[in-house]
Amino acid sequence: MKTKVLLVEDNVPLALALKIRLSAMGYNLITAENVASAMSMIANRKPDLSLIDINLPDGTGFSLAKQIKNNPNIPEIPVVFISANGNSDYREKSILYSSAPLLEKPFSAAQLIKALEFTQHTTALWRDNSVETRRGH
Repeated sequence: MKTKVLLVEDNVPLALALKIRLSAMGYNLITAENVASAMSMIANRKPDLSLIDINLPDGTGFSLAKQIKNNPNIPEIPVVFISANGNSDYREKSILYSSAPLLEKPFSAAQLIKALEFTQHTTALWRDNSVETRRGH
């Protein structure tokens, strides 16, 4: 089964380019242009992973990640943040919600895939450890 990735990006040409690239690499990509549509996509499409721009028209990627994290009806969705602004404040905030480092635009396809695979891998390890802990092992 293909990994379902939610891309939240308001730059339409960039979103289209990422959709083409990731689809060609075997990912099932769904897109949203703002926080409100992202929350709707999450509820209806249940992505496995999210790629979120920090600066969005109706909020920030950080506010979206916080809404996801604080909503008990939404399972945890791993996040990779992207931004044209790689300042230290953004980098520090991204660590609160993501195991992957902030991807600064422009980034290469190799950097993107590495961040997505790293996030999937660390999430799988965390989930495996959680299951083992609950089982008492």
